[in-house]
Parts: sequence; structure tokens; C-alpha cells
Amino acid sequence: MRESVTEQTLTKWYRDMTQHTGNISPTPSGPSNAGAPLRASAAGHILILGGGIAGLSAAWELEHLGLRYTLVEAAPRLGGMIQSARFEGFVAEGGPETFITRKPELWNLAHEVGLAASLVPIRSETSGAAVLHNGKVMHVPLSPLLFVTSPLLSWRGKLRMMAEPFIPARTDDVDETLAAFAQRRLGQEASDRLIAPILSGIYNSDAERQSIMTTASVMRELEKHGSLIRGTLATMRHRRAEQRAGGAVRPRSVSFANGAQELVDRLAQQLTGTLLLNTQLTDLAKHKGGYIATTAAGDTIAVDAVILAIPASAAAALLGDLSPTAVQLLNQIRFASIGTVALGFRRAAMREAPPVSSLMIPRRARRRIDAVLWRPDRAPADHTLLRVFFGGGDPALLDLDDAALLAAVRDELRDLLQITDAPVAHRVFRWPHGFPQADVGHLSLIDRIEAALPPTIALAGNSYRGIGVPDCVRQGRMAAQRVAAVVAAQASTD
Repeated sequence: MRESVTEQTLTKWYRDMTQHTGNISPTPSGPSNAGAPLRASAAGHILILGGGIAGLSAAWELEHLGLRYTLVEAAPRLGGMIQSARFEGFVAEGGPETFITRKPELWNLAHEVGLAASLVPIRSETSGAAVLHNGKVMHVPLSPLLFVTSPLLSWRGKLRMMAEPFIPARTDDVDETLAAFAQRRLGQEASDRLIAPILSGIYNSDAERQSIMTTASVMRELEKHGSLIRGTLATMRHRRAEQRAGGAVRPRSVSFANGAQELVDRLAQQLTGTLLLNTQLTDLAKHKGGYIATTAAGDTIAVDAVILAIPASAAAALLGDLSPTAVQLLNQIRFASIGTVALGFRRAAMREAPPVSSLMIPRRARRRIDAVLWRPDRAPADHTLLRVFFGGGDPALLDLDDAALLAAVRDELRDLLQITDAPVAHRVFRWPHGFPQADVGHLSLIDRIEAALPPTIALAGNSYRGIGVPDCVRQGRMAAQRVAAVVAAQASTD
């Protein structure tokens, strides 16, 4: 669950080659009078469904626009898949942990809420990366010498990759699968042995179906320069020019010193609107030019507009008669289950393990886990932290209890990485049906869904226009701006 590991691997390849101040309640505030609005309808009252980073970003934007909002979250906590656990000196993420800054939305939001000092630059996401090939752990060859000597690719595969600058470039914005892109630019071997393992390991996705314009559109942007290597060189020149001009240059990737939960907590502290946790909506219906939302307790909330910062399947279940077309299209978005186990080890436990920082495992390897990431920086002295991803290679692992899951994961680590010691601590995170799969043509599908919705209903989140945290921040803020403009226009004509 790192941000855009696939695109970082490719671009690095060519670079090397050349306390709360608002109203937050675990249950709806006020008396529970079934059928009576919790808040009176007023111009500019916006309902945000979902307290993940997209919904919180929408609330932050509405806060600055001066509009009233109520954020409703079904879970007992905010943050969605952003969840940090601190235990016995370890800091483990249940979801995303490092973030690219090429998309500046997360970086900007962190600065706005006063978390600039908490942003920690990290080394390249791809340094020390490895893939499992024919049962062996092999480094991803990210330097010319490693490229020439690597057994991961045949000489035919290496020559095909070296021919990339001479492959005719596409300059349109028509979508294609990630596998098709990799095959077209880099060849079949690179697609099968590099791109597919990375994608399946991190995103629990199928490269033969995954949309490149949703997952790694930067690669198509680079291609518009004529080739990936020309695009990468142009990007490097632009970065150097910014440095010479004295411009602030962001690190390529960052994490939060105390876990990404820092961002969620800081946002919650600074929001002054109504935040309702443990609140499930069962109905959303038209009402006097706006909407009435009904909770499972029978309470209602009257609003002028709605931001659906929830998964596509949950949005479809609520829209009902408001837009049957949008419901039908939303239900076309597939979801996969994914989970991670954070394992704290004494450093000595790594004595036989290969010297890598990550291991990506392709589906064809038929292993029970999908990827392993090393995070020694999130561990106390003389210890290291491993994050093990599962759900793609063996979905049944999500149904095991913690003890059985831990045993299965330890078996894999013993077999693949010669890690035989027991972990000193661990945490398990499960996200059943929680990870959207952006098939090729996904953005066109979202265009059609949004066209079928009333203008006072907006979508935001990783089901829609990008799966990374910066994408979700952008979507939340844009959704807030969009519905605010519509509500303002409607108010001016009343």
C-alpha cells in the first residue's frame, strides 16, 4: 500500500540508467427523535458520508469556504484505511505509509494543518527491491551493472528493454491495461517479471485488467516525450532547473514520523463541524430541493448537498431511486480483499534473510502472501519491522483467526526468506472487500457515473479518480468546491 510503487520502479530504472475542537460524537448528537431532523436545513449545509481521508479533506475545504457540514462515519473511528498502530516501540501502518509528492495534495494538506515538521523524507521506494522469480529472490536491477548481470531477465528481454527509446510513442489519452503498456514499451519479459509482481504484490490487482490511466498515468505522461527515457530525462532537467532557481524542492516520497494517523488526528482536532461516528445511514431521499438522510436509529438530517466519500458499493446502496443509472454503473466497480500483518523482529532474526528492502511476489508463484516490506525505521533499536501483505495469492487467509494467520505467514517467511525466529510483537489489519479494482476504462466509467448524478451529489475517494492518498485528498477538496458552487448558485436564484 505504498503510493505508486509501480511508476516509481520504472522511472527510477530509467533515471539510474541514465484533543478535539469541533463536535465529534460516537453517536449522533442531540435527542434521538425518529423522523425529526437533527439539524434544520439551511443554505450551505452539506452532508459528507465517509470519514476517510477523502471525506476529511472535503470537510477541511468546506470549513475554509465557511459552509455548514455534517460528516457521518459508520465506523467508530476516522481515517478509513489510514490506521497507525504503536506497540512495544514499533509504529505500524494498516494502510498507506509513504506518499509520493509529485502529486502535491497530501504534502500541501499536511502543511496547512501544521504537520510540516512531521513529514519525513524517505529513500527511494525501489532501492533494494526484489521480486520472486522461479522460486528465487532476485533484486530488481536498477543500475546499469545490475541490469547487465541480472538473471531476472534473459538477454532477449534485456535487449527488448534497451530498445524502448525506439518504440513509437502514443500521445493520446486512451486508456490501456498496465500489462499492455509494459509489453508495448518494455516487452513481455519486463511485464511478466517486473510489472506484474509489483502490481499484484502492492495493489492486489491484475496487470492484465488494471487501468494505467488510473494507477500510473505518469508513465503515459513520460511517454509523450517520445519515450520513457526521454520523459525521465526531461523530468530530471526540470527538477535541476527548479533547484538552480532557488525553488523549494520536495522530497520524492515522505512518511509521517509517528504514523499517517497523525494527519487524521490533526484534521479532526481542527474541524469545527459536526462529526458523527458509529452512525449508519439507511436512506437518502430528495426533500424540498435538497435531501433527507435517515440513520439506522431513525434520525434524519436535512441538507442541501451530499458528498459521497464512501466506496462505490456503499454509494450504490444509498442512491436508490435518486439515480438508477448511477447505481447500475457503480456496481460495475470490482473490489478485492487485502490485509497486512506487521511483525516486529529482533534484528538478529534477519541473519539469513537476503539483503533486500522489499519482496514482490507474482500470482503465478502460487504463494500465500503477496509482498513483504522492511521498515527498520519504524522499530526500536536492534529491531526491525516487516509488513506482510496478503489477500491476492490466497484470499482464504483473510478468514483465518489471528493465530492461524500468523502461523501461515511465518511458514511463508521461513520458506522464502529463511526467517525462523518468532516475532516479538505483531498486529493484524484486514480490509475485506475494501480495495477497489480500477479496470481499464475506469475513468470513463466514472465520467458516466458523475453525469448520471444530480449536481448536488458528488463522489470522492479511492473508488473513483485515483487510488492514492493524494488522489483522495484532491477528490475530497474538489467535491467540496463543486457542491459549494452549485449550492451558492441555487441560493442566488431563490
